[in-house]
Amino acid sequence: MAILHCAETTPENAPPGKLRLALLLVALIETVSALSNLPILYFGAPDAPGISPGGLLISATILLKPIFAIAALLFAAKGNIRRSIMALAAVVLLDWLSYVPSATKFWSECPGSGFGGLVSVLILAIFPLLGAAAIILA
Repeated sequence: MAILHCAETTPENAPPGKLRLALLLVALIETVSALSNLPILYFGAPDAPGISPGGLLISATILLKPIFAIAALLFAAKGNIRRSIMALAAVVLLDWLSYVPSATKFWSECPGSGFGGLVSVLILAIFPLLGAAAIILA
């Protein structure tokens, strides 16, 4: 009779050091980036989003992104790789949500040409799929 054990982090099944280090680095970069955007909301910066539905979505993204980025950083520091990946995937999905209002407003110009068009396709089509896949697979 087989006994099922919950996945626990022990020295035998500890996450690889390089993966943990990469997650720590990415989570740290995302945390600094997210925290640097917070003053946009509180100090009346000229590029602050308005009170339209799109502006409120962008404001919500600016508020939520640091929470998930810090969670990813803490989970990676603790060695909880799955939760760190899920938190970083949530950051990716929040980034995607912040681009949706602009893409819908300027739909005729989307995705554009050249490198900018490629970046638009990545942000609007590929990144949300990768984020959702990361959450499901983690």
